[in-house]
Amino acid sequence: MPPSIQSRILANRRASNVISIAQDAIEQNTITELLDCIYKGDMEMARLAAWPLGHVINIDSKILVPHLKDLLNEFNKNHHTAVYRNILRIFIKCPIPVDLESTLIDHCFKFLYTTEMPIAVRAFSMHILLKLSKKYPEILNETAEYVQMRMEYELPAFKSVGRKIIAANNKLNY
Repeated sequence: MPPSIQSRILANRRASNVISIAQDAIEQNTITELLDCIYKGDMEMARLAAWPLGHVINIDSKILVPHLKDLLNEFNKNHHTAVYRNILRIFIKCPIPVDLESTLIDHCFKFLYTTEMPIAVRAFSMHILLKLSKKYPEILNETAEYVQMRMEYELPAFKSVGRKIIAANNKLNY
């Protein structure tokens, strides 16, 4: 019997192990075991499990679609910001079901406006808002206004995505 995903996560915290766990979760159909480490684990286990989960999407962009609603619900819980970051990474690369779009937009704005949030969480939120603005152009103006206001105070990751948002908004309005 192979070791559990949880024991593998705890035993070796190197990037090579993380990718191996992600590949094995897909090949051995143990995605739910990996997700349970986030849903049912303590804060540290959830943080560690989110890393390979974030890599699952790089291997198969559709495998997590059935779990997106539950992943979105994790934004309502008190998690390490690495969990939020890796779930956002999934939403960037995954097709987003229509019934989750408004809730996801709300969470992305909440993360974007929380300046204490790590820059990766805020930048990934901006990526998602930009992605969804193709369908809902009205969110682009609000996002661009906020980004423009913050540009001089922010880190390069924010500025990089921010320039794309501002350019898209300028294109939309001209």
